[in-house]
This record gives sequence, structure tokens and C-alpha cells, in this order.
Amino acid sequence: GPRVFSRVAVAGHDRVGNFSVLRTLGQRYGFRADKIDPVRYKEFVVSSTRVRRLVSEGRMDEAGALLGHPYYLDGTIVQGEGRGREIGFPTANMTTDNELLPPDGVYAVTLSVDGIARPGLTNIRVRPTFGDGGRTIETHILGYDEPLYGRQVRLSFVQRLRDERKFPDVDSLRAQIEADQRRAERLFSKLSV
Repeated sequence: GPRVFSRVAVAGHDRVGNFSVLRTLGQRYGFRADKIDPVRYKEFVVSSTRVRRLVSEGRMDEAGALLGHPYYLDGTIVQGEGRGREIGFPTANMTTDNELLPPDGVYAVTLSVDGIARPGLTNIRVRPTFGDGGRTIETHILGYDEPLYGRQVRLSFVQRLRDERKFPDVDSLRAQIEADQRRAERLFSKLSV
């Protein structure tokens, strides 16, 4: 019968197998198989804009679903001011070159050092002592208290837990962090991290 189509366009990534099969079939049945890349490129551009918007709104689980992995920041652990340790929650302070930070607040995260990911809580906030608009990224790793100064780490955001807020005293802050920690642990046990 009449040939229904003469060319097949194959879009996408890692589809080399399908493509060579189609090309072989094409040679046999007289149609041409072309690979299209721009489509994938344009989809990526659209989705990266969307990912940026989701991250800037703190919608980390949605950003992760779109990316296919949690949104992460790569950086280095630096010496902090030691306030976390004073109240019983030592934190690793991170610097990063990535300018796309989630908004201030508390997040369930994993912090990876040497390829080992540990669950934790991250607090992002404006640096209280400097008026330069810089922000601190402090992570309390659940059940882990080794100094990580100078280490390269990857901080992956699982879910936003709450806004950053002021506490009237250390006890109410400590109680809130304990509640955050329980919530993060429930979340991680559900995800089996």
C-alpha cells in the first residue's frame, strides 16, 4: 500500500537504541529517521525557569520532582559562630557560589560528604551580625557531630518545614528545633533516606 510517512523524527536523550533501530527500519522500508535536539533544549530552558521559580518560593519537593532529584547546593563548610552548639544543636555552616538559595526558613535536607548522605535540618537566614544582606546556611546533621571545616559538601533540599522566626528565649527555640527534628525524622523514615 501507499507509504503513510516518509520521515520519522526522534526527540530526546538516551534514545540512541530506538534511533538506530528506526534508522535500520527506515533503510529497509524507505523512510528517513532524523534526530531532533532543539526540542529537548527548549523543554529544558522552560523547566529550568520553572525550577528557579519553585526554589525561590521554597517549594523544594516540587522543584525536586521536576528535576528528577532534590535541588542541591555544592559548597564548603566554614567556621560558624558556635551558637548552635551552645544550645545543643551543633551546625555546619556552608558557603556556596550558587546564587539561587531557597527563601529563609527551616528545611529537611541531606548533607553529603564523601558521597555519604546524612539527614539533617537546615536553617537559612539573614546573617544577624552583618548588615550586608548575606545569608547563613546552617545545617544540623541528625545524630552526627564531627567537625567538617574545610570539607566539600552537597546540601540537598527535601522539603521546607517552616518559616524562619524569632523566639523569645533559648528554651522556646530549643523546643521548636526538637519539633522540627521529629518532623524531619518522620519525613525521612517515610522516604527511607
